[in-house]
Amino acid sequence: MHWMSHLLTGLIEKTVVHYFNAFSLFFMLLLVSNAGGASEFPSHTPSTPPVQTLLVRHIVPQQAPDLYHLANDKQQDFLHGRWVAVKHQQALLCAVQQLNDCISQLPFSLQQLASLQPDVIKNQLGMKTAMVLSINHENVAGIVVYSDHQHNAVQTATVANEVYKLELKQQLLLSIWHELGHLHNISMQGSLLSDTLTQYEHEWLADIYVYWLVAQSQVEMKLIWQQFHRRNLAVMDNRRNLQHWSSPYLLPLLNEQTFMLAKSTHEYSRFLQLVLADMPKWQQKDIDEMASLLKQTFDSGVTQHLPHYLFWRQAELSDILQPTLQIVMGEEYAKAWLSTQFVEVNLVF
Repeated sequence: MHWMSHLLTGLIEKTVVHYFNAFSLFFMLLLVSNAGGASEFPSHTPSTPPVQTLLVRHIVPQQAPDLYHLANDKQQDFLHGRWVAVKHQQALLCAVQQLNDCISQLPFSLQQLASLQPDVIKNQLGMKTAMVLSINHENVAGIVVYSDHQHNAVQTATVANEVYKLELKQQLLLSIWHELGHLHNISMQGSLLSDTLTQYEHEWLADIYVYWLVAQSQVEMKLIWQQFHRRNLAVMDNRRNLQHWSSPYLLPLLNEQTFMLAKSTHEYSRFLQLVLADMPKWQQKDIDEMASLLKQTFDSGVTQHLPHYLFWRQAELSDILQPTLQIVMGEEYAKAWLSTQFVEVNLVF
């Protein structure tokens, strides 16, 4: 009987310990649950979101790399509905998928404009990654509309019946910055810039803004090199992309000294003033000749090889294309290919 009593006592002790542990665990979980609820729903949370003011700073440079990733996050589009500074005005960033909601942030008088109706804007955007709509308003410079579903991750070009590809990183962000660049440059027309800019001038100047903002964002030069290569490949692939061919204007800036200047110059207008003197002084005749030489060099429909064609332009075009061809072809093959196309060029790699 003594052993039965000892066994019974042991069972009772184990049962008491088991229930005590279970009760302790339940109590701890209850405390954690209450603590989590307090953190998620603090008592000071306002019942309505704060009113967004137009007086906000420009895209904070050190945040720039994060903006791209957040813009592609299905749970939160950080760029959408964001106001950014353009000189003394503001610009609104709108994801096309939530355009109606975004347009409602504009002053009521602007919401009534036919050109700012969501259906009209969507038709204008089409298959493009982003576009800008400049607005004549005291406080609003314009809106940038973008689609995070339509940006290209690869730029291709067909050269000598071979398809070459360049992977694009953070291209959505660069495209949005390019469109913002249009607004910044428009704000300087009549002062630093001419009142009458051609469409081509608008485009390459917008990429100068991209260059400056990449430097201000404390990231490496590789993103602006990517923009340079992308523009080159696009014009090699299709001469209709000539209007966006900013590579001739980016090339003089693609050095460490100018990049450090862009980093240390915190006003875009000041940086632009400093580098404009280094830009090519092309007239329409120069652009037409470059376009003709590009067509002769890359169009698949050209049947006759003319190695001396527009020989006075060959060295300049070769200098612009060479860095990109080296990247996609490799140094040796790029040198061999260029030497067959441009006989008037002494290639130095």
